[in-house]
Amino acid sequence: MATDRTPSGCLIDTLALPTCILHVGMPKTGTSSIQESLYFGLADPAFRYVGLGEPNGSLWIESIFAERPEDFWVFRMQGRSGARLRLAGHFHSSRLRRVLVRARARSCTPIISAETLWHASPERLGQLRDVLGEEGFATRVIAYLRPIKPLRASAFQQAVKWGRNPFDPIRALRAGTGSSPSPWLRRLAVLERVFGCENLILRPFVRSALAEGCVVLDFCRTVGATIDPRSVRRSNESLGGDAVRFLFAYDRFVPDARRPGFRARMLLIKRFEVLG
Repeated sequence: MATDRTPSGCLIDTLALPTCILHVGMPKTGTSSIQESLYFGLADPAFRYVGLGEPNGSLWIESIFAERPEDFWVFRMQGRSGARLRLAGHFHSSRLRRVLVRARARSCTPIISAETLWHASPERLGQLRDVLGEEGFATRVIAYLRPIKPLRASAFQQAVKWGRNPFDPIRALRAGTGSSPSPWLRRLAVLERVFGCENLILRPFVRSALAEGCVVLDFCRTVGATIDPRSVRRSNESLGGDAVRFLFAYDRFVPDARRPGFRARMLLIKRFEVLG
């Protein structure tokens, strides 16, 4: 895996253009902050953040490459139909290619960030790689790895936050035992198989190892992009313990039919974030 730094401290050899940077997460490693900071604040003319109208690339990637985009949890919560999502996928596919054509014409390095790719099948990853290759780009993949204990705590909080998974401590414990390779190793093996070991860059999601303790600045330094530190946004912050307990009890005891929809839940979560 590529770990050598250039003289500027960048892990990417920007002379090896054209290259597309593909940021795949892993989940709960500051992905939302990277996405929003680059979407709204990246002004480096050598790079182009591919948002297609959304900071989170997972949304348009799912609509383009998923066989059943309506099964994606965000779209399911929004109640969006498969037919409309497939139409959106065709639109986003054409738009993606136009953005890539313009980026290559201007000698820009495109950046795509979508943590859903961390869980994607080899076939779906290969489809995205092939689209990038057809437009003349080699793919360099970046993933941040988080220690297991804080990862599990953050993942549980996130699941409760969006009402996605019931709490099953026995199943969680069993998932972490046995002789099978860890989920980390299985996912990294898939990424290596699709993109090549030499095109995979791994960074630790540990504050002491990040540039100035910030994942956004660390990401930009890794790829060689310049961003104003004042443009860094903190996003999708963890909720406090009381808020998590409230949401867990709410989802457990309030019937599904009486719960509000996606937008109302977002408003509730935003209120909890303000309260701290």
